[in-house]
Amino acid sequence: MCLMLFICNQVCCTYASEYAIGNTFGEYGEREGQFNYPVGIALDKNENIFITDWENDRIQVFDSTDKFIFAIPGKGSDVKLDGPVGIALDDEQNIFVVEQHNNRIHKISPNGQSMAIFGQPGDKPGEFNDPRGIALDKAGNIYVVDTGNNRVQVFSKDFELLFTFGREGMGDGEFYYPRGIALDNSGNIYVADTFHHQVQVFNENGQYLRRLGSSGSGPGEFNGTRYIAIDKDSNIYITDYRNGKVVQYDMDYEFVTEFGANEDGTSLMYPEGIVVDQRGYVYVADAGNNRIVKYCVSKIIINKKLGLDYLENKKWDEAIQSFQKALEEDPEDIDSRKAIAFAYFENGRIEQAIQQYDLILQKYPQNQNINFKLTEAHFALADKYAKEDNYREALSHYRIVLKNQPDYPEIKTKYYLAFIKYLYYSKFFKLGLIAILSIIVFFFIMARLSNKKRKGGKHYRHREPF
Repeated sequence: MCLMLFICNQVCCTYASEYAIGNTFGEYGEREGQFNYPVGIALDKNENIFITDWENDRIQVFDSTDKFIFAIPGKGSDVKLDGPVGIALDDEQNIFVVEQHNNRIHKISPNGQSMAIFGQPGDKPGEFNDPRGIALDKAGNIYVVDTGNNRVQVFSKDFELLFTFGREGMGDGEFYYPRGIALDNSGNIYVADTFHHQVQVFNENGQYLRRLGSSGSGPGEFNGTRYIAIDKDSNIYITDYRNGKVVQYDMDYEFVTEFGANEDGTSLMYPEGIVVDQRGYVYVADAGNNRIVKYCVSKIIINKKLGLDYLENKKWDEAIQSFQKALEEDPEDIDSRKAIAFAYFENGRIEQAIQQYDLILQKYPQNQNINFKLTEAHFALADKYAKEDNYREALSHYRIVLKNQPDYPEIKTKYYLAFIKYLYYSKFFKLGLIAILSIIVFFFIMARLSNKKRKGGKHYRHREPF
């Protein structure tokens, strides 16, 4: 039942068009896992989550299960940040973060050490005024939204200025306090033109192509475009600051859907950074609520909700089918796999439960909860085999329990009892026992015969003198 509660906490039945809240983490504060206005968000190649914690002047890093890993600056780190906002990672997992208050870009190693700093306050080429967004292209070139100067500056990976585009104004290619930036697979550049309530699209050379959106609160309309993400299929996701929503366009710039502005108390409040992982999960820095919200396609959530209902009603087969459908949509969904293992276990199909736990541990070998569940399953399966007098199989699973958790309750008693019974019922034990008894009988008979001979010999020798 604890597992069911865990899954319930992970699956919030909040729907918004084609997306639903899959999970949230974070709250207001200064401790690990807490935020004071999160802004930028990025993923590394292992889908660890990097979040700029603006007011706390740090970057926090979480794994793909939303567990805190470390912070920058951290213990032994020489990094000092002031107002970190936009964030991006290169192919070598180096971190590039925009320091708004220092008007500079900070390059940080994967282990949290300062590598390079460039930029200073000003409006000349290579200088910044209140910079915000950052993105990297395939060649490692660095694109920085120089917000206060209403322009984008592009640098090489060696921090040499390549070109700039944009200026203050109302026309095409002109900005009014731009924020976020993203690049698609073709190298096109997307800039969130915040106070024009739109996104402007440029080619790889910074030449204007088109606009997305307009001012308003309706579908596809904005009140303060903030940050941008583009998924592997070239769908475009834009955070809308004051409308509290995310707007999605497809690769042909057609409006698809929007989500986040709900009427049940789960709405986004001042959403900032956004990123999409390889599974299609959308992570949003919900700055006003000091949390990170993870959205996924609604049919995954629907299947999970059905699965939970079936679990609560002990309809194990139906629950397994529902969670398997969720896994078909997202094969990496650990929560669905946990639920399937739980249903198998409760239904007495312990071998299948063990298989599911093993699959989880292949990806998360240090997960203590799953290791305990796996040990529990092996113990239950050993008991099952022992009741069926299959002591050979029982012993093999008891040994696994002893190896994984030597102090598991009753394990030693049950192991030795099964071992004795295994010996007792073993064919070899019976043959051995017969052999031992035969040897004992043989020696007993031989001893009797020998004793008779000795007695007979003494009588003969007694009469010999006569």
